[in-house]
Amino acid sequence: HPQYRDGISRAIAEWDGLVLAGVADTGLAALEGVRAGSPDVAVLAVDLAGIGGIDLTAEILRVEPPTRILLLSASPEDVYEALAAGASGYLMRRARPETVCAAVETVARGRTILADEAQDALVGCIRGRATHVSTELGSAGLNATALGRGPVVTASILATRSGESNGSLPVSQRNTMTPREYRSARPSTSAALPLHVSGEM
Repeated sequence: HPQYRDGISRAIAEWDGLVLAGVADTGLAALEGVRAGSPDVAVLAVDLAGIGGIDLTAEILRVEPPTRILLLSASPEDVYEALAAGASGYLMRRARPETVCAAVETVARGRTILADEAQDALVGCIRGRATHVSTELGSAGLNATALGRGPVVTASILATRSGESNGSLPVSQRNTMTPREYRSARPSTSAALPLHVSGEM
């Protein structure tokens, strides 16, 4: 979107306190520019030609010193993946130039900024993932109340147990236990160990 890009570039160049370090047409060109100039902030489109903005974010963050990333997108749906990749900001592509400039300043100070639509999408994504985890626990014959009385269990199914337990459990070799093994191990739990709880009874 050359016109929008040019408008944002002019606004940054004219904004007091900001310096335009360069403009790129493709993801590869943007990556080369970051490597050469080490800007404080890179403003990228999610649908950037060649390397997409989210993949490019992860790649840029390997550069030293790290450049913070502000992503622009036509849709808020990729905000979770963008933040997971390391982006510091996520705005809609219809954002006014002055809004983008202010966001660049915010991101440069080490803070995170999200468009309202992106915040809503992020909350929806987190709730959806939490529901999915709860469903998986239920299908394994476990529930949050029962788990809360025993070893610590998180959304990634973390449990705790001691190095020595009542009887020899094979979980130390395979890092897996069935719900029945889990219940029998509970009386002697103390040391943290990640376990994947299967649904096998």
